Amino acid sequence: SCASDALRLTLEYEPQIILSEWETPGLSSVEFCRSLRQTKAGQQVYILILTRMLNEELLASALEAGANEYVMKPIIPRVLEARIKGALRMIGLQQEVLRDKEQIRQNLADMAVLNRNLEQAALTDSLTGLPNHRYAQYRLMEEWAASMRSGSPFTLMILDLDHFKRIND
Repeated sequence: SCASDALRLTLEYEPQIILSEWETPGLSSVEFCRSLRQTKAGQQVYILILTRMLNEELLASALEAGANEYVMKPIIPRVLEARIKGALRMIGLQQEVLRDKEQIRQNLADMAVLNRNLEQAALTDSLTGLPNHRYAQYRLMEEWAASMRSGSPFTLMILDLDHFKRIND
């Protein structure tokens, strides 16, 4: 009966295809299409308009408002069926893109974990788990750069343990 009811029902049931009359008393199809396209769920819906209009300007306004396609009345069943099949192909492609995006997102998350693990392995001794020579060099460069930026003094202490092999063994 009105655009707000149509929008509410569409968002509640999340249909894949909407088949709508363009000229409906009490229902602004332009407003309905625009409002629907502003929602996340409404961006995925395929809107097919049934119309008697032959006016190119009105058809353009329907498409600009968010309709995907239109079918002229009186309806020819084979044409309507072909348009719906086209809509289903489009929906299938959209779903495939969404699945691919999700897979890419998952792969990136997995790669981030692997990178953290690799970085940890590169900076620690595998036997003791203590920071290694590479880590010491990295930290030394970081501290030196911070000292240069801030102008604060930099101190480095190096220790040498005699007979360390015995301690290590």
